[in-house]
Amino acid sequence: MTRDDLIFATAATLLAAFALGWLAHLVFARLTRPVHADPQAIRALTSDLHKAEAELDDARSQIDARDARLADVHTRLNDAFEEIEELRSYIDAHIKPH
Repeated sequence: MTRDDLIFATAATLLAAFALGWLAHLVFARLTRPVHADPQAIRALTSDLHKAEAELDDARSQIDARDARLADVHTRLNDAFEEIEELRSYIDAHIKPH
């Protein structure tokens, strides 16, 4: 095999590999191409998505309101415990056991 034959064989092999790759890409692209969706179905999905987002926002605002109320109750409870401790210490200091 001469040098020219080797160059020709390498070029032909690379060209064949390129052609097979290109053909495989075309076949794969045809088989996996997305199906055209119905515009009404897309509108319905969009509408459902907007409804779900609105419901999510409502749920988050309700959770935030509940958390704020819970924090307020927790603060009041801590204040009540502190007041109870102050009253206990006052009672212990001013009332002597008999």
